[in-house]
Amino acid sequence: MTDTVRELFLHCHDAKPQVIHAAPDEKLLDVLVRAGTIDKPQDSLHVFVGESDEALHKPDDTEDRADHHGPVDLTLPIDNLDPQEQHIHCYICQQVTVDVNFGDQTEQRKFSPVTTLGIVTAWACRKFRIDDAASADCVLRVCGTGEQPRPDKYLGELAQKGCSLCLNLAKELTPQG
Repeated sequence: MTDTVRELFLHCHDAKPQVIHAAPDEKLLDVLVRAGTIDKPQDSLHVFVGESDEALHKPDDTEDRADHHGPVDLTLPIDNLDPQEQHIHCYICQQVTVDVNFGDQTEQRKFSPVTTLGIVTAWACRKFRIDDAASADCVLRVCGTGEQPRPDKYLGELAQKGCSLCLNLAKELTPQG
């Protein structure tokens, strides 16, 4: 492969992340077909580039309370994608509706599926007015399971059975002894 070939990281809702290579003039759709991610364009699969941190920068006082980091055009050549963005994501959900519970309160927001759990944790701590020192010990757990996914896990990977997710904000337990 030549120096012009880009190394990309492909994340999909039903597979482990993988490294793929693409020539600058290759269309994104052709790269995804070659990688075995999709057979042909599908209305039910949304492809995103990069990562979303809109929840930290966009105020929640707007009516939609949603991220606007949307899917990309699959006919774009790889060269048209931001060279800083190396992560390609393929998810069924265009947005993930997340309910975060803390005590007897619940906050809801629609996130891009390319938002990490760490971003959602920071957003939730801000929404529940948890100070910076205490928020360092906060984690999110999947409702009903107690599962505590890593902060770098993408919402699109967690919301596999639908486009909504329930999480509980809690203090991380540190084993003693």
